[in-house]
Amino acid sequence: MSDPLTIVQANITVCWVAASGWAVAGMVLKMAPVVARRFFLCDFLMGLSLLLTLQRGGALPVWLAYPFADVLGLLAFCSLRLGIRFFVRRDGSGVAESLGVVLLGGALLLGQPYGQPAGFHAVVYSLTAAWLLLRATQDALLHEQQYFTRGARALVASPLAAVGGLFLLRALMVLGGNVATASVASNEPFNVVFLLVGLVLNLAVNIAMAGVVTMRLVGKLEHLSMTDPMTGALNRRAFSASLKQQHSMAQRGMPYALCVLDVDHFKQINDQLGHAAGDAAIVHLVTVLRRELREQDLLCRAGGEEFCILLPDTTEHGASVVANRLRLALEQTPFAWENTRWPLTASFGVAVLSSANDEPETLLQRADRAVYHAKARGRNQVVLL
Repeated sequence: MSDPLTIVQANITVCWVAASGWAVAGMVLKMAPVVARRFFLCDFLMGLSLLLTLQRGGALPVWLAYPFADVLGLLAFCSLRLGIRFFVRRDGSGVAESLGVVLLGGALLLGQPYGQPAGFHAVVYSLTAAWLLLRATQDALLHEQQYFTRGARALVASPLAAVGGLFLLRALMVLGGNVATASVASNEPFNVVFLLVGLVLNLAVNIAMAGVVTMRLVGKLEHLSMTDPMTGALNRRAFSASLKQQHSMAQRGMPYALCVLDVDHFKQINDQLGHAAGDAAIVHLVTVLRRELREQDLLCRAGGEEFCILLPDTTEHGASVVANRLRLALEQTPFAWENTRWPLTASFGVAVLSSANDEPETLLQRADRAVYHAKARGRNQVVLL
């Protein structure tokens, strides 16, 4: 494929097929809808820009085939950069910066009649596109997103950096006197290579982003399958798997403890304040507990108002200290609901692995019995069995 116009037509096809895929992903499947909308806009605008570019020298008005087409292309790169930035940062930052650069580039493109001086518009377009793409590369290399792994960052950043480098090289070629490369219709060898590599990288960017968006969706689904939807604490299935893993480590000499807690008089909250208040009280409890737990401690909502906590590498004394600290934190942080401050306390049962022959279920049963003892002794207490 050595005809530049044929390569451009292939690029248009890639752009619009990808745009259709992003539209389905964002609007129908609801996969990262904000990111999908921005990638859809990128591919759609780029396809339209290239389609208008193909009409240069034809029946289309000059303003439509030249400056309008170029500005659409820059807006496409802007949308790509903002999509990647939102994927990584999960916020709306970077919009003013990116649009400002596009406005500057657009003003320079519109400030000179096309073709005067020769290559001026190709240089402005290429440098603006390169800036947006290299900034998108920088965004992709950030590591703030937990689902955006090092491999995923490299997968996305590599083609982005390559396209950005291509545009920089094109600007340098034109500045160096090779003005023929300024036209996409030119048969000049560099232009043909530029378009072919651009086509491959266009495919690579779309495939890479589709891959990492899918990876993030899979990660979110896995996370949801392991957590309680209301509180974000682990569910029973995930907790059981973690407990078995911790128990196997205990066979190699690493102690652990289990803490079971049950909210005191929780039915009164539901009866007097309503079930919405009861749900809010559970969320409040989880927030308070998490502030006091270590990063390696695992909190599980076992059901209703009952919770389990796995305390790795913890002795009997340490587990007792932790449980009392949690009990005090709850006692000293009343639950607020519609101008009502409700004292929220819990009864705690603690069990520590005492023998390598103990089973996780046995430990849980001991911690459950300890909770009943704590309630029988007046509630808001810690009992260790």
